[in-house]
Amino acid sequence: MKRIAKTAEVGVLSLLLGALALSCATAPSEPYLGSKEVNKKQYGDPESSTLIYGSVKQISSVFNALGSKDIQSLEMVQLNQKGEALAITPGREGSTFYTQPIPVGSSLKIVFFKIQGGNSTTLFYRGIQGKGPSDVRVEKPGLLYLGSLLFCSEQYAKTHKLNLADPDADLYPAGDDKEIRALRDMLPHFRGTAWEPIISARIKELAK
Repeated sequence: MKRIAKTAEVGVLSLLLGALALSCATAPSEPYLGSKEVNKKQYGDPESSTLIYGSVKQISSVFNALGSKDIQSLEMVQLNQKGEALAITPGREGSTFYTQPIPVGSSLKIVFFKIQGGNSTTLFYRGIQGKGPSDVRVEKPGLLYLGSLLFCSEQYAKTHKLNLADPDADLYPAGDDKEIRALRDMLPHFRGTAWEPIISARIKELAK
């Protein structure tokens, strides 16, 4: 079992190399698989795949500023050994992120992100072991909102009170971005696909 886990980790890390080179250079507006942009003609359909989306920010006040700002880069991996190992760079519009539609049964984990503080840039590699607050197992097809993720401590996620003595931070669903904003941000990127009416219907539902 340990050998299988180690082999899986090496395989995932190999897939990440090209994706990380892309992520360190820019935040693409369309989803990438490895180092290649995903062709919309290859998108899975809403009956058999899942479109994952959300937003991601850091607390700027940690770096002596106010409010929150976008995390610049994001990398995800598919870890379910029954499926294909995937390195995914979500498409981005500001703080909003969205994947290409992925197979039901996938297990996604955010393994890399980059934050900016003043004149410094910090790269975070979280590894693939253990369970994180933003990890997700895809159980059914359709839309899956991962939440408004915020790079903060678990204590801040619960209380929204900043304490610089808090232990290591992670990506918690503690932000204040709204789901409808993420949907509106990504809708233009799914025009002409089977996902357009699904996204539009969800926007109408939330706008009531």
